[in-house]
Amino acid sequence: MEIILVIIAVVLVFCCDRLLKARDRRKRKFYPNHTRPVNPRRPQKTRDGFHATKPSTSLIPAKFDLANNEPGEALTKRAMSETGNPLGHTSWHRGADGEAMMADILDRVSGVGLTTLHSVPCPAGGDIDHLVIAKTGIWTINTKHHPKAVVKVMNDGLHAKNTEDSHSMIHRAKEEASSAASVLTDATGQAIFVRPALAYVGGGTVTGTRQACGVVVMRGEDLAHYLSDLPQVLTAQEVAAIYRTARDSRIWWNVKE
Repeated sequence: MEIILVIIAVVLVFCCDRLLKARDRRKRKFYPNHTRPVNPRRPQKTRDGFHATKPSTSLIPAKFDLANNEPGEALTKRAMSETGNPLGHTSWHRGADGEAMMADILDRVSGVGLTTLHSVPCPAGGDIDHLVIAKTGIWTINTKHHPKAVVKVMNDGLHAKNTEDSHSMIHRAKEEASSAASVLTDATGQAIFVRPALAYVGGGTVTGTRQACGVVVMRGEDLAHYLSDLPQVLTAQEVAAIYRTARDSRIWWNVKE
C-alpha cells in the first residue's frame, strides 16, 4: 500500500509540473513583453539609487505607447506610401519582413527576461528597429535582412558581401545606441548605458570575431541568446522602470500632449 501511495504522489507531482510549464509557455507566447508592474504612485528606488516615477504606463495614451508598435512598422508605412501595398518585394518590404523575423526570435527568448520595443523613433532620424531592455543590459538592434549576405566580423570593421556598406551600418548602429542612451538618461535622470548590435536574419553567414568597432554583429538567433546569457547588470525593478519610461514616445520626440 505504501508503494502505491508513493507512486501516486510521484505521478501527481509530475502532472503538476507539466501543467505549470505549459501555463508558462502560454504566458510567454501571448504576453512576450510582460513585466511585473511597479506601483506608479510611489517612487521606486533600488539599491543603486535609481528612481523611476515617470511616466507610468497607466498615464500613457495609446497613441504615445510604443508597446503598441509592430516590428517593421516604420518600413511598412514607407512601403505603403511608395507602392500602396504592405506586401511586396521592395527593399522596404524585405526590411520589414526582417524586423518581424528578429522580433519573433526575441519573443522566443523573452521568457529569460528580455523586454523589447519595436520601431522606436530615433532622434538621429529614422527609427530603432528593436530596443531591448533586460537584466543583462540595454541594447539597440539594427536588423539586416540579406539572405545571401557573407559577413566577416573583424575588430576594426566588417567585410561584407551582398549587403549594405559596412561602414555606414556600423556608424548607424552606434548612432542609434548613442541617441537611445541620451534620451533615456534625460528621461530617467540617471546615466543609462546602451550598447549597439547588428543582427542578420533570413539566411547568410556571419563569421569572425564577435564585435566590430564596438558593435556586436551576429546572426539573429545567436544574438538573442548572447544577450540573454550575459552577466546581470540591472535588477528586475530597474528593467521594469526603464521599460515603462522608454515606451512613452513623447520622450523620444519631446511631444507635448
